[in-house]
Amino acid sequence: MKYIIEYYIRLALLSAKPQDGPSSYVFQKILICFYLGLSILNALAIYGFSRSAVHGGLDLILLYMFTRLILRDKKECINQTFNAFLGVSVFIGVLHTIFSYTFIVDQDTQTISDLGKILFLLVFIWIVIAYGHIVRHAAELNLAVGVSISLGYTVLNAMMLLSISEMLKI
Repeated sequence: MKYIIEYYIRLALLSAKPQDGPSSYVFQKILICFYLGLSILNALAIYGFSRSAVHGGLDLILLYMFTRLILRDKKECINQTFNAFLGVSVFIGVLHTIFSYTFIVDQDTQTISDLGKILFLLVFIWIVIAYGHIVRHAAELNLAVGVSISLGYTVLNAMMLLSISEMLKI
């Protein structure tokens, strides 16, 4: 277990490759549980439980669809790459969760302290670069293209999640 945690830390720090990680379905289910739990917990800092659960579920589905899209010609790499996205998201998500509950000044107005805004921006940049690193290795692209694809995915993901949850009025 220690090796797996260290692997995802190294992957998040861009010193490991997604193809070096586990591709196990069993481990994937564990990562999905952690990913969903953190997604819901992060959204709970701002929204109620129903909206947070919808956000977490949709976010997971979008990540899986993104993985399938970038690897449409390399189906044998989908599990390993999806696990890489999940593991990095869980690692960085733990930091995001700590920041969410530490730096939100007013729950009702969703006000974030200035330091919190800077830290959230850094986490956003980090996840975009880490996802770009995974895309680069999984799709055999250069880092700039991987980061561009990652940024596009991250922005579209956020827009879709907000739009869908607004439409549902949860």
